[in-house]
Amino acid sequence: MENLNLIAPCNQTIPELEDVIIGILQVCQIPQDRESILNLIQVANTPNNYQKYIYKLVKTRFLLESNIRESYNSIRYYTTTQKGLNYLKAVA
Repeated sequence: MENLNLIAPCNQTIPELEDVIIGILQVCQIPQDRESILNLIQVANTPNNYQKYIYKLVKTRFLLESNIRESYNSIRYYTTTQKGLNYLKAVA
């Protein structure tokens, strides 16, 4: 897998980072919103956590971001890409 540089402050690696990535990719096989993903990995729904976890996976094309309009709101959903599915198969 590509280096996602998901590290905690003070250069401490996030415990079980591989499990966090796998968990996100598995749950996003069905489109999920940002809040649901961050709740899954038990972190606060903040811009910093979005950048650290979700955006890194979007940037490396493991997740696909899409906007779905519901009335006046535009909600972003994230879905595991083929690249993400291939990664899940490789680590299974």
